Amino acid sequence: MRFQVDLLGTASDDLARLWTDNVSLRRAINEAVDDAERELGVNAHRKGTSVDNYRAIRVAPLLVLYLVAVADSKVDIVEFRLIEETEEDSI
Repeated sequence: MRFQVDLLGTASDDLARLWTDNVSLRRAINEAVDDAERELGVNAHRKGTSVDNYRAIRVAPLLVLYLVAVADSKVDIVEFRLIEETEEDSI
C-alpha cells in the first residue's frame, strides 16, 4: 500500500534545528530524511514500533516519529530526534 508522506510544521522545525546545530551530520541527516520518506511511502502502517502515541522508525542518525492514517493513505511525520549512541539500543 502506498502512502503520501508529509512533514508537519513541528517536524520541519526539528529538522531545521538539527541540521543547523550538527554541521558534521548534515549529509547524514539529509540522507536519513530521504530514506525515511521513501521507507514510509510504502506500507508505513506495518513499519516501526509504538512510541507514546506515535509510530517510530530509526534511520540513523535520526529517530522519526509519525502518524499513519490508513484510510487516507497518509503519513504525517511529527518529529525528528537525533539518536544518541546510548539511545540506539533502547529504541
